[in-house]
Formats: sequence, C-alpha cells, structure tokens
Amino acid sequence: MTDLAFTATHVSEHHATPLSASPSQNVFLSAMSQRTKNLRLCPLVYLLPIHHPVRLAEEICMLDHLSNGRLEYGVGRGASPHEIAALGIDPEKAQARYIESYEIIKRF
Repeated sequence: MTDLAFTATHVSEHHATPLSASPSQNVFLSAMSQRTKNLRLCPLVYLLPIHHPVRLAEEICMLDHLSNGRLEYGVGRGASPHEIAALGIDPEKAQARYIESYEIIKRF
C-alpha cells in the first residue's frame, strides 16, 4: 500500500472576502496541532500591517510549542487594499507598518 499522507497544510489569511474560511490562522492551526502528529503547519502569510507585532510574535512562539516545532510561517504586507482597509488600516501605510512589524518580530 502506498502512503498518501500529506506533509503540510497551508492556510491563508484573508479578511472581508470569501477567499478564506479561517480568518484566524492561529486558532485553526492550534486545533490542527492537537489533532495531528506529523503535519507541518504553514500559515501563509501573516499580514503584518494588521497585527500587533509583539502579540503576533508571542502567538507564533506559542503555536510552535503547541505543535512541537511543526510551524513554518510566512509574512507579508497584504496584496489587497480592500482587505487592509476593511480592518481600519490605511492601505497607503501598509508598507511602512509591514517594515516596522517585521523588524520587531525578528527580535523574538
């Protein structure tokens, strides 16, 4: 019998669109971390302009511990001005917020 197991799952972060059924990647992946043993958990991407960088870094660390080191994550500024604006963030400021947040998260 051939092993057809998945090695990873990728979950996207979208808001104010039907593109994702999981607006909170961390909540969804923490549940998955408790129901799987080997599956790599991949939130792609965290939209840095909409998250508090210290809180996000803490949540990433916690999720990595809950999953026994199976977390692989990506970060970005977001491609859709509509999604950023729907959360009360000025899309014109997204790049600067991304850079600032990324620098803070790298310190953790």
